[in-house]
Amino acid sequence: MEKSKLEKILSILANDIMLQQEVKNNFTNNLWWPSTVKDKRLRLIIAGLSTRISYSMIETYKKVINNIISKGYDNLVLLNDEEKLDMIKPLGLSTTRLNYINSMIKFISSHSDLNNLKDDVFIKLINNEVTGASYKVAQCCLLYYKGYPCSIMPVDSGMKDVLLPCLGYPKQKSGIGHEFARLLLEDDVSKIDKKQFIKENNLNITEESFNWWAHLSLIYYKRQHCNKKDANCSLHKNGIDLKEICLEK
Repeated sequence: MEKSKLEKILSILANDIMLQQEVKNNFTNNLWWPSTVKDKRLRLIIAGLSTRISYSMIETYKKVINNIISKGYDNLVLLNDEEKLDMIKPLGLSTTRLNYINSMIKFISSHSDLNNLKDDVFIKLINNEVTGASYKVAQCCLLYYKGYPCSIMPVDSGMKDVLLPCLGYPKQKSGIGHEFARLLLEDDVSKIDKKQFIKENNLNITEESFNWWAHLSLIYYKRQHCNKKDANCSLHKNGIDLKEICLEK
C-alpha cells in the first residue's frame, strides 16, 4: 500500500473519538493480555488462551486468567490434566485449550534462548512446535512475551480476511497468510514519519508505542465496523477507496 493512503487511514482512525476511547482502554493494560503479569512463561500461556474470546466473554475470561495468575506458572505446571480442565472449562474448547497449555509448557522447557530469538524465528517456532498455536496465535505470544508497546502488530483472521484486503492489501488465504500480512503491515507503518504524525493528530503516545497504537486502532476499527459488515463506515465516508470485502459472500 502506498504510504499516503495508510497515513490517511490511520489519521482518520486517530480522530475517531469512540474508536480511540477503546484504544485508550486497552493501551496500558489490555483486557486480553494484562500488563500486571510479569512472568513471561505465564504470558505465553495466557496469549494462547485469549483466542476466540469475544467481548461478551471478557468477564468470564478475566476470572479464569486471574485464577491462573494467582497460581503462578510453576504451580500450573504441577497440575494434572483434570485440574487444568476444571480451570479453563468456562472458556469453552476445553480439550483444545488444554492441549495448547501442555504443549506450550513443553515448548518453554525445551527453549532456554527465547529472549535471543529474532521475531520471525520466534513466531515460526511456536507455530511449528506448539499444538494449537497457529501463526496468528504465535504473533500474540511474541507481542505479549516482549511486552507492549512494541513493534509487533498481530493480525487476526478478521484483519487478514476482511479489513486489510478491504484497504487494498493482497488477500492472504493460508495460515501463514497471517504472517505475510503482519510483515506487510509492519513494513508500511515503518515508513510513516511517526513524530510528525503524532504531532499532526494530537496523539498522546510516544514514537516507540506507535505500532501498538496502530494495531489497536485497526483491530478495534475492524470490531466496530468490519465485524458488523458496515460498508458505510468512517473510512468510506472519508473518501478512502475500499474493496468492501465485508459484503462478499
